[in-house]
Amino acid sequence: MVQVCRLDFGAQTSCSCPQVDSKPPCPYALRRCRLIVSTDVRYLKDGCRHVGNLLIQFVPLAAGAIAPVMIMAVILVLSAEGGLPKAFAFILGRFVAYAIWGILLLSVSDKLSDGSGGTSTGSLVVKAILGLLLLVMAARNFVGEDDPDAPPPKWMAKLNSTTPLALFGIAMVLSVVQLRYVALMMSGVTSIVDADLSSGLVVVALILLVLVVILPQLAPILVYLVMGKGAESVLTSMNVWLTRNQRMVNVVVLGLFGAVLLAQSLPELWG
Repeated sequence: MVQVCRLDFGAQTSCSCPQVDSKPPCPYALRRCRLIVSTDVRYLKDGCRHVGNLLIQFVPLAAGAIAPVMIMAVILVLSAEGGLPKAFAFILGRFVAYAIWGILLLSVSDKLSDGSGGTSTGSLVVKAILGLLLLVMAARNFVGEDDPDAPPPKWMAKLNSTTPLALFGIAMVLSVVQLRYVALMMSGVTSIVDADLSSGLVVVALILLVLVVILPQLAPILVYLVMGKGAESVLTSMNVWLTRNQRMVNVVVLGLFGAVLLAQSLPELWG
């Protein structure tokens, strides 16, 4: 007997056959199901590829996030009593603050977007201004002089004697006032907006961006976790080197990242 199969392309696919007792799978329904699954898998693969490409674009931002004073701050917190939980609280504060920055910048960038799939003029102008400011900061560091006897910032002097909650708050405040990290997040968020991802993938991309930005500050914690008590000498040497060379490190990092932002924005603004 010839089975007559009917596909209902509404809310649910159904198969109606004269043979009531038999339940053979409807070939048309199976074909449609395979098509849906194939489409979902292809969509997932495309999304993973886009996120992977974004991660490659984010990696250079980790170099721009190298701020000697912040790495030294994490080392100082680790050296205090109960240092590891305090260091995690400090890093968590940075993570939350950057995530908030990312959400705000995503919202602004989305409103500034012209809908053409390219970077909006407003975003390019902001990137150009941030790039110029970073170059100015690099120049100020370059003409400055090293003072090994200079006291550390007042906020840093309090780090090893405060509570994890206070460290969380200090980290969030620092994340708001440090221009280089605003520039880093702006650069990464612009790439996310240009990628035109779904909402779920935007969340994944934003989390990856924040992790990349805090990666240099995570380095002392990772050394501590891997080496245990043996990390003390390594962290001390790292702290000494950063103290002696922080001015030139800032010159190189701020100068290069500022130049990259200008190179990304000015040609498109003038084009």
